[in-house]
Amino acid sequence: MCNYENDNYAWYVQNECIHLSLQLAVALNYFSGESPYDLLVPCGISLCQVYDSVWYVVSAINMFSDMSIEYPVGIEEQCSIAR
Repeated sequence: MCNYENDNYAWYVQNECIHLSLQLAVALNYFSGESPYDLLVPCGISLCQVYDSVWYVVSAINMFSDMSIEYPVGIEEQCSIAR
């Protein structure tokens, strides 16, 4: 059984835990344009776990405050940036 207190494992893979490095590899392959179906057999995970891994990485990136994107509210400031 998976020990969720251990931060290195997050999901099950055929009755085993998926290591976070595998989740990152799956997400990076997905972001680079690889079909999620191409990741199922080599990684031994389900389609749901592919998408869960992608959103896990996206959530981790969004929690990092230096990566936040903020857009100006005023139209004048937006136009000055666009020039």
